Amino acid sequence: LYVWRFGRVPKTPAQVFECAAVGALQRELAARGSSLQTCIATTDEQAVSTVAEAAAAVCASTVIIDASGLDGSALPPGLETALVALGCRASVQVVVKHALLLPMYRSEHATGRTKEGSKQLRWANWLRIASEYKIEPPISAPRRLPPPPLPMLIGPAAPLPDPTSAGGRAKR
Repeated sequence: LYVWRFGRVPKTPAQVFECAAVGALQRELAARGSSLQTCIATTDEQAVSTVAEAAAAVCASTVIIDASGLDGSALPPGLETALVALGCRASVQVVVKHALLLPMYRSEHATGRTKEGSKQLRWANWLRIASEYKIEPPISAPRRLPPPPLPMLIGPAAPLPDPTSAGGRAKR
């Protein structure tokens, strides 16, 4: 389940990218026999209710919340209460990702001091550190996925906005 929180038209380049990426994920999952339910929520309460109802409908054992875009990266208020009220005993895990290309403990070594004493990224250092960092190769994508547990028509199910509806922000 993906909850779109930004209204009917993406307003920033990041929202345009996110909308297009989720659309691409939907198409990729459909090609592999699965799906991604999307809905639009305009309030925290609506988002919490939608997630709780979907978790209860499929008897989820775990609900994973990507809190990277939430202020304070905390659990959305009321989610655990809503799950209990619906008889869903799912555990809730909050995931906060960071947008660094390298782990912070490696990235810190790419900075140097300016004449004024502030930190500044040193591109040559970053390239050297990045080239030394060993990245595990990704696993290959499966050809087929199991179907979703059952069709979830929970809450205000709606297609995501068209990324090009953002006008000039939707450059390809």
